[in-house]
Amino acid sequence: MYARYDLFILFNRVFALALPAYWSHIIMKTLTNFIKDESGATAIEYGLIAALIAVAAIIALTTLGNSLKNTFSTTSSALSKGVSSF
Repeated sequence: MYARYDLFILFNRVFALALPAYWSHIIMKTLTNFIKDESGATAIEYGLIAALIAVAAIIALTTLGNSLKNTFSTTSSALSKGVSSF
């Protein structure tokens, strides 16, 4: 908390020297709102959830794909043995 407070004091002193009081107030208000805004954190959380779902889907489909490949290979070899016996 102290780091944010010190940062605000530093910005306030710099802006007080370089800018009129009106603009200094607007810039400080904008910076305060930017630091307090947590909407980006929610978007990042949703992105991480989507990434985890994608990884789980890839793993599940890879496993299912290998299982289907084995099933069709077994069926194909059984059919070719059955056809050659005729």
